[in-house]
Amino acid sequence: MLLTIRDKAQGWIAYVIVILISIPFALWGIHEYTGGGSEPAVAKVGDVEITQRALDINVNNYRTRLTQQFGGRLPEIFTDEVLRAQVLESLINDELLNQKTANLRIRAGDQMVSKEISDIEAFQRNGQFDPEAYRQALSMSGRSSRAFEEQIRASLGSEILRSAVSGTEPVTDAEIDMLLKLRNQKRVASWTTVDAAGSEALPEVTDAEIEAYYNENREQFPKPEQVRLEYVELNLDSIADTVSVDDEEVRAFYDDPGQQQQFISEEQRGMRHILIKVDDNRSDEDARTEAERLLAELAAGNDFAELAKAHSEDTGSGSKGGDLGLVKRGVMVKPFEDAAFALEQDQISELVRSRFGYHIIQVTRIEGGELQPFEEVRDQIAKELRRERAEELFADKYDQLGNLAYATPDSLKPAAEALGLELRQSDWVPKTGGIGELGNPKIIATVFTPDALESRFNSDIIELSVDDYIVARVIDYQEQSIKPLDEVSSVIRGILEEEKRSNVVADKADALLEEVRAGKSLEAAAEESGYSVEKEREIGREEEGVPAEVRQKIFSMSPPGENAVAWDSVELATGSYAVIGLHAISDADPSTVGEDERDSVRRAIAESRGRVTFDSYVQKLRDEIGVTIIRN
Repeated sequence: MLLTIRDKAQGWIAYVIVILISIPFALWGIHEYTGGGSEPAVAKVGDVEITQRALDINVNNYRTRLTQQFGGRLPEIFTDEVLRAQVLESLINDELLNQKTANLRIRAGDQMVSKEISDIEAFQRNGQFDPEAYRQALSMSGRSSRAFEEQIRASLGSEILRSAVSGTEPVTDAEIDMLLKLRNQKRVASWTTVDAAGSEALPEVTDAEIEAYYNENREQFPKPEQVRLEYVELNLDSIADTVSVDDEEVRAFYDDPGQQQQFISEEQRGMRHILIKVDDNRSDEDARTEAERLLAELAAGNDFAELAKAHSEDTGSGSKGGDLGLVKRGVMVKPFEDAAFALEQDQISELVRSRFGYHIIQVTRIEGGELQPFEEVRDQIAKELRRERAEELFADKYDQLGNLAYATPDSLKPAAEALGLELRQSDWVPKTGGIGELGNPKIIATVFTPDALESRFNSDIIELSVDDYIVARVIDYQEQSIKPLDEVSSVIRGILEEEKRSNVVADKADALLEEVRAGKSLEAAAEESGYSVEKEREIGREEEGVPAEVRQKIFSMSPPGENAVAWDSVELATGSYAVIGLHAISDADPSTVGEDERDSVRRAIAESRGRVTFDSYVQKLRDEIGVTIIRN
């Protein structure tokens, strides 16, 4: 099917198809991966099984997204076990909602379905739904419009159920007042910081301590399942690099009248306008009357810029005499653009109606719109011609790659030699994925199936992108194990050194805390150790310039007694400790808060209750429908 897509679709159509293929999984969770076949299951929701493959694919996708969000390195807290538990829980909850929606016969109406589809960017041209783009994309992805629309309907049904369950409940003014008192509360506190970066020598970490820590915490150092792969890659750019074209072909392409339109530089126009808005405060008729009056003044010779400054209701450009700068096509709303690009330079338009109101437009200059010189576009044309020829070769090689990989299932050498592709071998690739092309979730999901591990046969062609494909074969496999001590000893040394450093700092903080609780002033105790003091500062819950841990501790401490100070300490993210004294608490006055903030608090309380209600409902569904976790 992918080859058919390649042959029949280029440009924006190809991208629409790729997006369309991914939509069902993005919007409707596990519909494509449940209830099925002979694949091993990891959970059962009612009569529907969630397969191992579904879990593996979702875990790998989730891991990839998290890795990108954390800048390419996933924090150690996100172990494979944690990720799998989170994803499995999500898949179970999705299926529970799907089944309950069907049972209750909750069904989104045709109008809701139509709006949802028309809002999908993949089916839009110039910001508007394009029925032809929708029809072509469905046809070329092998989906019927009826089946696709029913998937949309099912998704919306689940959302209707979710909204109904977690719908907002009434929130009283007394509840809002109570929350505002607490949220806007102020507290007066003093604190000093016991620095972790002290100059005194720390106790040395011994090899015996490292070995003891390793033996007691071996589970902290898992070595995931991993494979080594033999693989070949079919990449359009790599093929294009091997194709050559001569200058005569390039020149002929440039001189072809049918091709020259693409070498005309993009036209930009300097514009200014006067806007008279149509809104709740002014009717269409009144706005048009005012705009016609201004148009008459311009016809009488009045200055455009001065009229724009005095009368235009576009706050962005009005003060600049209506100047919009240089504008390309596709930037302004369509009625405005059509009128502006039909004007001659210095010409003033008639009234133009857009959804904002009435515009009077003047084009002040025109740039671009000319045929670029051959020398400027020579390389661009040569690259395009090479790519066109490469696409033909690519399609042929794609067909051959699939056939050759299937004909010799236990080796990729014949395919590599016949197609002139490099036969590569990977280092160890963990099941947890990672950075680089071999960490792609599609590859991981393919090569870690039981069949791939046992047979060691060539995989099907795996699509990495629309121009990049790979066939891989497992040549070696290691089960999950524990990393040996020599691989993790440096990590353990760092952990133990940090523990010792933390213990030293904690002991200092405890000693200082005992002194102030015994009656010594914080200033005197801190001065003896060379620490500075933040004295009796009034802070709010979102106070800037205060370490988050200090702020959180201050607002979690119990109120001090009369004429007393409450003392405590907290560890900071830096490894330092803060010793804190709470002097006083003052609640906020809710009557001073505006209606906008009160409405925001009302919504926050209602949404919080809705989440709790929904979580409780899902738990009841688990009991009602039945969920079984299958331990393999």
